[in-house]
Amino acid sequence: MKDIIKKFGLERTLKSLYPYLKGISFKDVIYDEVLDKTSPISYLTKNIDNKWYFGESDMPMIFKSINLQEKNKLLKEILEINNINEDDFYYNKSDEDIRFWKGNGFKIEDVFIKNQNIIVITNEEKFSKKDFEIKDSNIATKIDTPTWIKGVDKMFDGYSVTEKDYLHLINNPLLFKSKKKQHIIIPVLNYDIAKRIIDNLFLHNGGKDNFKLIKNKSSNKWDYFHEGKIFSLGYLIKKTCVKIYLHNQTQKTSDGKILKRGIHSLSDKVNELIKGLNSPIYNPAEGDVPDGRFFTLSEKGNIIASFFTDLETAKGKFDEIVLNYNPKDEILKIKNKSLKIFFKENPKQSIEFKVDGDFEMKLSKDKNLYRINLYPSGGRNNTWDFNKSKVKKNKNFESSANNLFKLKEITNPKFITKSRTDILKEKTFLSQSTQSSIERKKEKKKINLNYRKKFNFKNINFDLLKKLTRFLVLILAFLFLYKACFYDECSNNAECYFLKAQESENKADFEKALNFYKKAIRVDNNYIDAYSARGLLFQKQKKHNKAISDFSKIIDIDDSNWVAFHNRANSYSELGEKQYSIEYKKAMKDYNKSIKLNSSDKNGISYFNRGLLKEKIEIEACDDFVNSCDRGLTDGCDRYNNICYPKNGDYVLFNEFGRGVFANNGLGKIKLDNSKGKRDLVVVIRKFVNGRRNGPRIRAQFIRKGETIIMNNIPNGSYYTQDYYGEYWIKNLSPKNRFLRKSSFYDYKSNPFNIYNNTMKFTYNVTGGEQGDLISEDDFFK
Repeated sequence: MKDIIKKFGLERTLKSLYPYLKGISFKDVIYDEVLDKTSPISYLTKNIDNKWYFGESDMPMIFKSINLQEKNKLLKEILEINNINEDDFYYNKSDEDIRFWKGNGFKIEDVFIKNQNIIVITNEEKFSKKDFEIKDSNIATKIDTPTWIKGVDKMFDGYSVTEKDYLHLINNPLLFKSKKKQHIIIPVLNYDIAKRIIDNLFLHNGGKDNFKLIKNKSSNKWDYFHEGKIFSLGYLIKKTCVKIYLHNQTQKTSDGKILKRGIHSLSDKVNELIKGLNSPIYNPAEGDVPDGRFFTLSEKGNIIASFFTDLETAKGKFDEIVLNYNPKDEILKIKNKSLKIFFKENPKQSIEFKVDGDFEMKLSKDKNLYRINLYPSGGRNNTWDFNKSKVKKNKNFESSANNLFKLKEITNPKFITKSRTDILKEKTFLSQSTQSSIERKKEKKKINLNYRKKFNFKNINFDLLKKLTRFLVLILAFLFLYKACFYDECSNNAECYFLKAQESENKADFEKALNFYKKAIRVDNNYIDAYSARGLLFQKQKKHNKAISDFSKIIDIDDSNWVAFHNRANSYSELGEKQYSIEYKKAMKDYNKSIKLNSSDKNGISYFNRGLLKEKIEIEACDDFVNSCDRGLTDGCDRYNNICYPKNGDYVLFNEFGRGVFANNGLGKIKLDNSKGKRDLVVVIRKFVNGRRNGPRIRAQFIRKGETIIMNNIPNGSYYTQDYYGEYWIKNLSPKNRFLRKSSFYDYKSNPFNIYNNTMKFTYNVTGGEQGDLISEDDFFK
C-alpha cells in the first residue's frame, strides 16, 4: 500500500479503495507512516487532533477520534449522505460494544476504546495477503511447529506470554502443550480474518472436504467451527481468536513407542499422482480408524490403507478414483448387492484396479470392515515414482472386473455341464415324480368329495368360487406390476427427482441419473441445480456439446451465474483442437466473464483454467497462475513455481539487454547475496562513466529471494549497479518482461566500484545498508 500511495498519491488511492463512499474529503485525509506501524489499538486511540487519518495496519481504514457530541452529529451526516438508515446497525458476535453499518463496498463502525470515541470506515474486501499471514513476534518465545498441523510456518510458546499480551500478538500462533493435551490459539482482529486463516488451514491439511462444519457447537462461544479427523478448529467469539485443538491419539504401541502424528510427508505427492483420491495420507498415530481416512505405517508410504464400516462408502471412493481414468470400466457397473455376495462367498478375494507406472488399488473385506489399499506401481515392495518427466498422456490401466464376472458365471447352475448318467437319473426321477403326482391328484379328488358329503356343501358353486379366486389373483398381480412399473414415489417433485439423480450418480449409474435429472427439469424448467449437475455429468462422459447446452440454459435463466460461465468455458476448452479454434475463443470469453462476475477466492479455479487455456493458444499465462495462487489454489502456486518462476541467475532480460559482456580470461567476480531478501530482484551491472550519464550494461541476472549468485568473468573496470525489485516475474507483461507486483527501481551511480581481477560482494536487505536513488521504470530500461 505504501508503494501505491507514493506512486499515485493518497487521494487517488482512497478513491480506488472507497469508490462509493460520500461525505469525506479524501484530499484532507492524513497518512502517517510512522503511526501506521504501531499496533492497531494504539493507532486508533492516539489523541490526534480531530482529523481524518488513513491506516492499513490490518485492513484499509479511515478513522477519526472525536468527542461524543460531535461524533453523533458527524456519524448521522455520513449515514444520511450514503443513504444508510441509522437504525440498520448490527453487532458482530465478537464485538458486542461496536455498532456496524453496511455501506456500498465499505463498513462504518462506531467504536469506543480506552475512553475514546472513534468513527472507523473499513474496506474489508481489500485485505492484502499479509493480513492473513502468520506473523513473527518479539514478545513470545519461538518454538518448533508441531507435526500434527501444516500451513503454520511459525509457532510460539503460549506459556511465555500473558493474556494481556494478546493485543500485541495478532496472527501469532501460540501453542499450549501439556502431557495429555495440545491446542493452538491465534489472536486475530475480526471474524473475517479468522475465517480466511481457517480456510487456508483447510487447504494445507487435506482440503475442506475433510472437515465437517458443526453448526450447533455452542453457538454463543464458537463460530465457523469445523471438526477434522485429527484436530478441530473454529473462531472463538469472546476471545477474538482462532482456536485449534488436537484430538486424542487414536493409535498407540504396546511397548510405549512414540508414533508420528499428523499428515504424512508424501501426502501431497500421492494425491497429485492418484487422480480422484482427494484425501490426506495420515501418519501411523492417526490411522486404523474406520471413517474412510487413509494412513500409512512406513516412511516410504508404500502401503496405504483405509477402512470403512459400509460398502457403499468404500465402493463410492473406489469408483471415484476409477472414474478419473476409465469412465466405462466394468468395475463401475458392479452393484453393491452383488459385491456383498461376492465378498461373502470369496472372503480372501479383492477387486483390483491398476494404472501402469502410477499405482495399484484394491478393495476387499477385512472381517466386518471394508478396506481400500493403495500401492506404488508394481506392488508393496516398490516405491512411489513422482518423476513428472515420465508422465504419459495416455495411461494403461488394468481392471479385475471382467474376471469377477466370469467367476459369477461359473457359479451359476445353468452353465454347469451334466454327465450322461446324471441326465438318465434325472429323467427316471422325473417320470417317477410325474406318476406319483397323478396318483396324488386322484387321491385329492376323493378327499374333496368326501369332504363335501361330510359337511353337505350342496349349495356352494365351487367352480364359480375358483373363477373368482383366479380373478382376484389376477387383479393383485396387475396392481403389483403397475406399482413396480408405473408408480412414481417422487410424484412430480423436482427436488425429489434431483436427489434421486444424485444418489444414482454416486453409485455410477449414470443412465439412471440422467433420467432423473431430465424428470426434475421437466417438472421445473428453471431448476438451475439440475441443469448444472447434469452438465457436469455430461462433462464426465466427454459429452461436451450437451454440457454446453445445459450451462447455456443456466445463463439464460441467470446471466450473473459465474459458475455456469466457468463450467461452459471448460467444455469449450475441451472441444478446441487448434490454436485459433472458435471453441478456444468462446472459452476465453466465458472465463473472462466468470472472473468479471466473481473475482473472489471462490473463483480461483477460473484464473487457473484460463491460464491453462492461454498455454494452449501460446500466450502468456503466468499472471493467471499467480492470481489463482493468491486465491488459495495450490495448483496455481505449483504451476507458477514449476513453469514460470525464473531460476536463480537466469538472464530474464535477454531480449532487452542481451546476455552481457564476458572476459574470457577475466578473474573478476561479483557476489550478490539476496539470502535475507523478501522480494526477488534483477541486478544490472553498468559501466561507470563520468557525470550522471548511464553507462553500457555488462550483465543483468535474476536473483530469487533467499538466494545468492556469483557473476563470473567480469572485465576489469569501474561499475555501478541498478536494481529492480518485485514479486512474481512474468514474461511479456504488457509488453516487457517484468514483475507483476511491488516493483521498485534503484540506481547506485553515486556508489561506483572497481573490478581488477578481484571479487566484490553486495548483500541486500541489511539494516543500515546503502540506499540507492529511486528511479522510474523508464529510466531503468533506457
